[in-house]
Amino acid sequence: MMESQENRGQPSKIIGTYTGKILVKANGKNVIRMQMKNPCEHIFLRPIFMAAYNMSKNCLCPKGRFINDFDIDGLSRKYYDGSFLYGNITFQTILYSDVCNIGCTIIDGKFDLRVTNVGVCKGPKAKNCTELKTGVLNRTTIYSDLLIKETTKLSKGKILIKANGKNVIRIQMKSPCHHIFLRSLFMAAYNMSQNCLCPKGRFINNFNIEGICKKYYDGSFLYGNITIQTILHSDVCNFSCSIVEVEMYPKE
Repeated sequence: MMESQENRGQPSKIIGTYTGKILVKANGKNVIRMQMKNPCEHIFLRPIFMAAYNMSKNCLCPKGRFINDFDIDGLSRKYYDGSFLYGNITFQTILYSDVCNIGCTIIDGKFDLRVTNVGVCKGPKAKNCTELKTGVLNRTTIYSDLLIKETTKLSKGKILIKANGKNVIRIQMKSPCHHIFLRSLFMAAYNMSQNCLCPKGRFINNFNIEGICKKYYDGSFLYGNITIQTILHSDVCNFSCSIVEVEMYPKE
């Protein structure tokens, strides 16, 4: 971080306590909204403001011109511990006092991913109607070897996305086969019928996780190390339960 000493001096007037908010949008929708009554007292923002804008301990930013280089990747990883969703996102930061605007910036970013691990988990039902084997094929693709032991109708499902050990997204599906994206995926991968029946048989597929994520979520995410757990089952048995660990990083 660099700053200019040009025209640095005493405040032209007392600005007083100011307000701020950070908006994070994904796919055109707000996913994070952080409202701050006093940003200068924020445990992370305070040292940045003091270093970048010579802010005093009583939250006054002096009159002057300040030129800084901000490492967005470094700041994000330090503040959020590098645990995010991934893809293309927009950060909007707004700061203002009671009488004037201090700053309003928008940052857009694009991201790539790397699959680090994939595994099988235990579903909620006592009975399994399938046997699943899966593994990492390359940095963006996993393979799936699914043996369906009996014709199964998918009735429920959920997708859990964890960042830094905490749930950040939970998608509950009453009928996964009617989901606008999953329906076409299941029909292609498991020969699922129009009435949501997956026939008995062995189905071997390669899934491009990067392509699926960008198609489904329009590539609009936060970034970092995340875990995606997908659970699918019928009314009587488990269909699949898989965990994919992915590292997301800014696109060069």
